[in-house]
Amino acid sequence: MFDLTVLCKVVDNYGDIGFVYRLCRSVSELTDDIKIRLVVSNLESFSAIANEINPTLPVQIFKNWKVFDWNNAEICKNEFQKEPPFFLLECFQCERPNWLEEIIFAPDFKNTVHALDIEYLTAEDWAEDFHLIKSGTRSINVKKNIFMPGFTSKTGGLLFDKSFMDSKNSKENALKKLTGTNITVSENDFNILIFSYLSNFDFLVKAINKFSKTKNIKVFIAAGICAQSFFKSCNKQEILFQTEKLPYIEQEKWDALLTLMDFSFVSGEDSFSRVCLCGKPFVWHIYKQEKDYHLVKLEAFHQKLCAGKDYERFSFLYNSTPQEQTELEELAFKLLSNSNILLPTFQEFSDKLISNGSMERHLLEFLSSLI
Repeated sequence: MFDLTVLCKVVDNYGDIGFVYRLCRSVSELTDDIKIRLVVSNLESFSAIANEINPTLPVQIFKNWKVFDWNNAEICKNEFQKEPPFFLLECFQCERPNWLEEIIFAPDFKNTVHALDIEYLTAEDWAEDFHLIKSGTRSINVKKNIFMPGFTSKTGGLLFDKSFMDSKNSKENALKKLTGTNITVSENDFNILIFSYLSNFDFLVKAINKFSKTKNIKVFIAAGICAQSFFKSCNKQEILFQTEKLPYIEQEKWDALLTLMDFSFVSGEDSFSRVCLCGKPFVWHIYKQEKDYHLVKLEAFHQKLCAGKDYERFSFLYNSTPQEQTELEELAFKLLSNSNILLPTFQEFSDKLISNGSMERHLLEFLSSLI
């Protein structure tokens, strides 16, 4: 049996837990011979994408997994002292909770723990070099490796959970998943999704307005700060397109919506990985890092995608500070107008990622090799 303990320290509201939730679902779909204990630092965030989660409970059963509140040291320590972790998945360099450190690094602890540091998704070449390498710990009993999700066959790949793939492969399935949400997606519209860290959407609203003169446009805007910023820009001018502010929805419904879009502006680890697989044009708004290192990661992604100079120029400006509003507006209009020309590039990129095989299968194969 695969005995998995999965740690998730929520930093980005839904990106971290979104990935971890998908990871647990994906490995569970591959085998029934699995036990999952999921330890989450922010159950409120988890409940936003999985409505059955009760954020007030210190421990609960969900999808046959045992879900723990990271912050309830007493209950967690009691559980993991009785049954220490065998496979310990540490997602996104999260620090282990103190109560777990006290257990697995105690002088009298004799069990073997196989820890796996599941890293952030990156297109940089070093991902291949670091994938599955050993990493040190302060105990001979805690053995650690690094696992790199990625874009090539020499990395761990991306997650292919069944719900997402069903939506990607069938418009009918995707539309069914949106039943009961009051979200309306029409094939007669050119559908655009906005989910971004941007604070000024003036250039994009102007570009979509111009694009609206040739097509019926509907723009779906993610809830939160993104919506506030986008509608602030809309209020500065008359808009010629439809808008729909999205509610917070469960992960499977969000995935379905992504697959139905004609063009997406996305952020966050989990949504980025999904649009890569959708095979539709998108622009990634990457989380800003010190010394503009995020632009290095962006360039590495451009080299894998190869979507042309206009796309790369827009993507670079879109992720830069300060923003060149006039050039961004011109390029945004050009990309939207040429979305049919861009489409084959994104479809080929998706096909290549799928041909690399699924992360969940690569992960379980590696864990099997450690037993």
